[in-house]
Amino acid sequence: VDELFDVVDSFDPDYEIATTPSIHPTSAAGKKQWLNEQRETYGRAFHLTNSKHALAKPGAVLIDDSDLNCQRFNAAGGHAIRFPQPWNANAPATGDRIGFVRRALSLIQNESLGA
Repeated sequence: VDELFDVVDSFDPDYEIATTPSIHPTSAAGKKQWLNEQRETYGRAFHLTNSKHALAKPGAVLIDDSDLNCQRFNAAGGHAIRFPQPWNANAPATGDRIGFVRRALSLIQNESLGA
């Protein structure tokens, strides 16, 4: 987890977290507590939503392991990076998940700079 946060920090230190809690009554609080334990500053940049695509806009990037969330985010005008997991379309890249994200962020950054 630290590696992922560090990679994202290196591209945009002001990023925000979007997460979908389960229906369990303590899920949202548990997610917030976990994020605060990882990085104390995320209490102010935290979205609980099952509609991550509502946060999409030009320049916005979503890193998510759900094929559907990524498709919806892209369709809404953002850039989605499908975090490699055995259950999604990027399963072949699970051996280098962090490198995959780093390369995808670099491509997005270069595209936005017109490179």
